[in-house]
Amino acid sequence: MKGASKRSFIPGLERLRKWYGFTQLHVAICLDVSPKQVYLWEKKVVKPHDRAIEDLCILFKCTWLDLLYPSDAGPRNSPE
Repeated sequence: MKGASKRSFIPGLERLRKWYGFTQLHVAICLDVSPKQVYLWEKKVVKPHDRAIEDLCILFKCTWLDLLYPSDAGPRNSPE
């Protein structure tokens, strides 16, 4: 749906973060948020804003679907 918000809990965040070997601090610095914010996203306490989801997709070289529906094989667009 055009213009619809993608704002949702992101169950794939922790898995992708660990897949790339990033710490919560590293993700926080890259997105200009606090490490506590990243922790709260991972624990599904708060939902990230659309801009943060877009920034996470850029950081992890993935689509928002990778964040919402994680795969054990890593991101769909991961380099080999």
